[in-house]
Amino acid sequence: MALDVSVETSPNMLNSDLIQQFSMSSLTFQAIGPDGVTSNAGTDSTATLFCLDDSVLLPGNIGPGEKAQGLVLLDVENPSGILIYEDFWTDSAWEYAY
Repeated sequence: MALDVSVETSPNMLNSDLIQQFSMSSLTFQAIGPDGVTSNAGTDSTATLFCLDDSVLLPGNIGPGEKAQGLVLLDVENPSGILIYEDFWTDSAWEYAY
């Protein structure tokens, strides 16, 4: 699955010494199948890491006051379900139905 993502970070996003950048990748998602069961497989794989040129992928680290656009590739087991993105640094999460 390819997510076409646009990101714009706040110039004031650094609210602690730990947060240095925003990051979204196949490692930051979980997939839940249409049956409500969370996949144990994760959404990252060799294919998601190496199947496209880096120039079309969302940058791995996005700093304060930056804009970025690119693809995030996910390896999911089911053709439909829910994706959960969790941001470790801000303790927030988003949910996307697909």
